[in-house]
Amino acid sequence: MNSNLNEVIRELIDSNREGTYWDFKAECHKNNAELLHDILCLANALHKGDRFLILGISDPPECEIKGVAGDRNRKTQAGFIDFIRSKHFAGDIRPEVELRTEIIGGAEIDVLIVFDRPQKPYYLREAYQDKTDNGPPIIVRANSIYTRTLDTNTPIDKSADFPAIEYMWRERFGIDSSPLEKIKLYLRDYESWELDGVNFAYYKFFPEFTIKIGSSSERSGKSVWWDRWPVDEPLTESTYKIKYHSTQLAKLRVIHCHREGISFPYPDVGYVQTDNSKNVDAKNTYSLFYYAQDTLDYSLLHHLFRGNLTSIQSYSKPPIKKLPFMIFKNDEERDSFLVSLKENIGEFFSEHQGFPKKCLGEQMFQEEEAFADWAYKRWLSRISG
Repeated sequence: MNSNLNEVIRELIDSNREGTYWDFKAECHKNNAELLHDILCLANALHKGDRFLILGISDPPECEIKGVAGDRNRKTQAGFIDFIRSKHFAGDIRPEVELRTEIIGGAEIDVLIVFDRPQKPYYLREAYQDKTDNGPPIIVRANSIYTRTLDTNTPIDKSADFPAIEYMWRERFGIDSSPLEKIKLYLRDYESWELDGVNFAYYKFFPEFTIKIGSSSERSGKSVWWDRWPVDEPLTESTYKIKYHSTQLAKLRVIHCHREGISFPYPDVGYVQTDNSKNVDAKNTYSLFYYAQDTLDYSLLHHLFRGNLTSIQSYSKPPIKKLPFMIFKNDEERDSFLVSLKENIGEFFSEHQGFPKKCLGEQMFQEEEAFADWAYKRWLSRISG
């Protein structure tokens, strides 16, 4: 997501036109079928990068700033997510969106960011309709693939041209991608992997992609707070070697918690400084563990959890405990969140009197676990709108 979104939207308004990846609406949608159609067209647009449904700007060539404050049809972030989640998408694969409100020309402008993902084409397996005041209902058809070409959406009663549809399917299956990009997609197709029951797996559609699982051993030492997470048994660790033919694409560390019945790739880590000192070290930072959706680690996580990624916890039985690991869409979203934690860390200290004590060892583990839980709650609140 572009961190200078306000500037980007201003430039699009000043262009006095619409394009492949942006669409202006003078007001929020009264008809939800029209809204769904607009989202589908943007999600399937043949454009590399995020797309924008900009609410509160009139159609070209005027592109007048009207704003959406007080619009009774205005939706929140949670409202958009619930709206999309409730529709019957083919394969249960849905566009990912985020709502941002920007102040432009003194007015509130809502920008629905539709993220560029390789799961295109997005389309419905069941039709969706919404009534109108004076005419027949507007219907988004089942199995119709919509897109956006230049400044024009595919008509709601038609489907995109074949070359555009073919391009989308080629992107979904990674046909034109590098082996490393392909394996990210193939790992998410967890049902299409054949296992030997021991330590070897291959992708049945392209068996040149394989996974070799090394032997598991107890993690040595207690280097991070979540090493102490299972109280009655140690975590173990193994290596997953991912290959294309005989070429090793990656070697990933995977952690196993047998008590919870889960395995997860070793997460990435970011740091939040507890003070304004110029010297940054273990005594004045807290660690934050996360995954980024555009990484191989995340694809393997998706594979190991068979798509059940509401949180890092057991999905096969009632969980005893969950790990407060966050999932970011990209590095920009991560950086923005880390900055917000640093700016609001006083709230954490208010909730935990006496922190930070800046002591290593047991005390630091306790502080980092408490900080992870606090940050995780803020992240859940942020993504739910």
